Parts: sequence; structure tokens; C-alpha cells
Amino acid sequence: GDAQARPLRVYMLTHTQPLSIEVFPQKDDPNGRIFEEAKLSTCVYILNKRKPSASFSLRIHPGKLILTTSPQIDLARKDVELLDPNELSIPSMPGTNAKHVALGIALAKRCLGHRFKEVAISQQGEVNLTTHAPFLSELPVGQEVLRGANVDRYEFNEEPKQGTPVYLQVKEFLHGKKPDSKAFDHKDIRIGYQRGAAIDNWRRIIACIIKPNNFCSDTINYIVRPQDDLYYVLGLLNSQLFEWRFRLTSTNNHVNSYEVDSLPLRPFKLTTSQKARKQLLERAKKLYQEYLDSQNWDKITAFIAECLPVKEDGTPDTDHEQPNVVRDLLAFLAKDMTILNEEKQSKIKDFLTWLEKEILKGSIEDQKNKTKISNFHKGSLEELMDILKKNQAIPDPCPSSTWNTISSEFSTAMNTLGPLKIQIAMTDKLIDQIVYKLYGLSDGEIAIVEGHPSHSKPA
Repeated sequence: GDAQARPLRVYMLTHTQPLSIEVFPQKDDPNGRIFEEAKLSTCVYILNKRKPSASFSLRIHPGKLILTTSPQIDLARKDVELLDPNELSIPSMPGTNAKHVALGIALAKRCLGHRFKEVAISQQGEVNLTTHAPFLSELPVGQEVLRGANVDRYEFNEEPKQGTPVYLQVKEFLHGKKPDSKAFDHKDIRIGYQRGAAIDNWRRIIACIIKPNNFCSDTINYIVRPQDDLYYVLGLLNSQLFEWRFRLTSTNNHVNSYEVDSLPLRPFKLTTSQKARKQLLERAKKLYQEYLDSQNWDKITAFIAECLPVKEDGTPDTDHEQPNVVRDLLAFLAKDMTILNEEKQSKIKDFLTWLEKEILKGSIEDQKNKTKISNFHKGSLEELMDILKKNQAIPDPCPSSTWNTISSEFSTAMNTLGPLKIQIAMTDKLIDQIVYKLYGLSDGEIAIVEGHPSHSKPA
């Protein structure tokens, strides 16, 4: 596992000279794995027993064979240190080439070595499902403990579909623990992100706001009381740039806190006055609304560029930039994403509650194809009606009066959800553009980030 690999990797890259490293990240296709029965990414190190002084070659292969056609990347020890000074993680994202690695190194240089942990330290959920087992039960004897399935991007799932709920005997769990200990972090608003997200997931970093008085299991990592705005931190975490950079050196199906802690953090001086910041944020909010109406982001991205001027050589003009205005906008948009998703959930729940009461006369949980029913907003009325007929919730053929009743409620729900989902998608894209600008990415560098298959959510 990675916990054992980390100190060995650090030792090898510190005490020996790598000549070449062959990386085999394929895990999901048994025929493409190095070890067919073991779902593990694998590396082969070829080392010379002397102090590291020269560069070495790195190749990332699509399957289990060493292919001369796999692009070769030349790396120096200092490059690895720039990417990850603590863990010395090796780039291992499938499809990685020299351009990807060069961008990862460039980001570290632009951030002057600053890391995410400087403003937001990640911690594992306070309730360990193994060591705290005496305080846990599958019977509802206490408060339900949150798990990874509760967390989605900008969205908290109150009723997760995966996993078995466990309940915490709160009084017994907190007994004898100091008020300033991790056990009392439940009293604060936090950012939670899934600790387990498969390498082939469309997203690896999946984060949302967790409201106070909730306990997190160790399937969630969380950030509490960051040194910067909570929603700004959330926006960075859920951005495509952070997703891409995390994948570059991630080696297993866990989203480890030390990996998130080491992500590059763009430093800036808070130069703009409170009064000016407030005025500029109001201007940005109007431009955001214009973008939603026109579906053209030119004006708002021009505003961002105005706040983040660059010198002739392309480096940030730190004497004239206003990055805290950009930070304020990013925080506003991440908060808006949270609110929009709450509203989306509420509208979905309204329709499903009506469906249970008026049509099903019972719980959706008792129905076949319950997931498709719950995700009615991703399909058509005809698809929903077919499921209801097969479940004998409505007659087949369906009387026109019943059809019209369901159609009316379905249309009302979709007429609300449609624009909401569009706004969520547009705001998500805008956040990505703002983070790109904040980190000084060129159009070519943005193309590298967005060119990776993880950028597109499956239909």
C-alpha cells in the first residue's frame, strides 16, 4: 500500500541514483495489470547505488508491457522536489507526457513553494470505524455518522445510496475528550471530501460543506477553521486545475490528506482596501449575472484579467494586482454553487415526495429501478412512466387522467430543475476559468489541463 511505499520511495530517491522508472497505473483491466489478481498500480525502479546527481527517465505505460512508444519524460531530483517536497511523489497519471510534468513544475515555481496546507490542513474524520467501534452501532441508537457517500461536489447527500449507516453514541464518544480536541470539530462548519475515490472516477477530489453538529467517519477527510475563506478553499478544491494537479502524482484509490496538503497554493498580498473590495465584488456579481443571461464570459474574464495584470514577460504584476478581489469572487461563486445544489436537491425531493404519496402509495426504496426513479430529472417522462408501469404502480395502458397528472408534476419539476442545472454547470465552468487566471495559466496550459479525459463528466 502507499503508506509503506512512501518511505521507501523517499529513501530510494534520496540515497540512490534512479536511471529509469517504468510506471504501470492500469488497475481496472485484469488483462492489463502487472499482477492479474492484485488491483494495484505498479512501478519498476532501476537504480544505481550512489548519491543522486543526474536526471533519469520516466515512462508511464497504458498496460502491463514496457512499450518504447510510451513517451519518455526526463526528470531531475529537483523537479520531483518541486512537485512534492515531502513525499517525492512521481507523476503517474495515465497519458502523462513531458508537457504535463512541465506544467506541474511550472505551477510549483509560480507558487514559490507555497502549499495548500499553509491555509487548509486536512484531517481524517474524527470517528474511526475500527478503533471507535465500541461507540458505534448499526441500530439507530445515536447520531448517524457521515461517510464518503454523503459527500458530493458542492452537494451534501442527506440520504446516500451506498454503504450501511452506522450510529454514534455521542455522549460516550465525547466522554473524557478535551474541548479543543479533534472530537469537538463537529461543532464547526467544515469542508469534507471523499477519502476514497477510484483512479478511474470522473473526479477524484469531491468536496462539499458539512454543517455543524455532524460527525465524520474516517471515510471523509475534512478541513476545519482554514486560514482563508472557507468557500474560497472549497472553490479551489473542486476546481479542474486542482483535480488535474492531484491526479498528476496520485498513485492509489485514496485521496490522502498529505497529497491535498501538498497541492500548490498561489500566494498573494492583500492589497485592496475593504471598501474597494466590496465595491469591486458587487461589480463582479453583476458581471456574473450578465454571464448567466448571455452565456458569454468575456466581460467577467476581462474583469479578472484587470484584477490580475501581468508584466511584459508574463509574470504577475504583484505591485498592481488585486488578487483578494478574485478570491472574494471565487468564495462567492463556491457559496452560490452550494446554495444552488441545495435548491436542486429540495426540488428533486419535492417531486419524489409527491410521487410516493400520490402514485406509489409507499416508499421509493421498495421499488425496482429505484435509482432511476430518484434520478428522474436525468431522463424523460416516458422513461419514468415505463418504470412505474413495470412496477405496477400505474396501470398499463395508463389512463389519460393519471398520465396528465404525473406529466404536469414532472413538467413543473423539470421547468425548475432545468435552469438550475444550467446555472450550476455555468458557474462551475466559470470557477475553473477564474482559478486558471489566478494561477497564471496560458491558453496552451489550460488546453493541457482540460485535455485529460477526467475533465468531462459522463452522461
